[in-house]
Amino acid sequence: ASIPKLVLTGPDAWADMPEFNDKLNELHDSHAIEWVGYVDRLDMPALYNQCELFVYPSYFEGYGMPVAEAMASGAPVACGDRTSLPEVAGDAAVYFDPFDVEAIADAIRTTLGDSALRDRLRSQSEVRAKTFLSWDAVAERYLELLKPWLDS
Repeated sequence: ASIPKLVLTGPDAWADMPEFNDKLNELHDSHAIEWVGYVDRLDMPALYNQCELFVYPSYFEGYGMPVAEAMASGAPVACGDRTSLPEVAGDAAVYFDPFDVEAIADAIRTTLGDSALRDRLRSQSEVRAKTFLSWDAVAERYLELLKPWLDS
């Protein structure tokens, strides 16, 4: 089986880190890796829709919006097992210790090597994402909670 291209996104500030650039240039010659930098949020669904696996090795999250967005786009997800990510992804993700490079690699290898697992994760992602509230629904809930104070 061919190995899909690794597409990295993130703040443009990463490109200013010499260690990051050195490693990226070193790996670029021998692997299919592409650094696309910052991607506008309106363009992210296109990346999520095309990915074989969305990998998010975060260990410090508020909510985990990238995981929720990937799931809403039907992407199979592998993510860190810390903070809010297990709460966001539920049973629709493969988890790993984000501080353990080998655990991350194992999760990627396992998921990419098992098309039935990826299909199951895609289906579970879409089901899980339907449980997320829209921004409008969140605003309505806050207004309901605030109504007693607004009316007084």
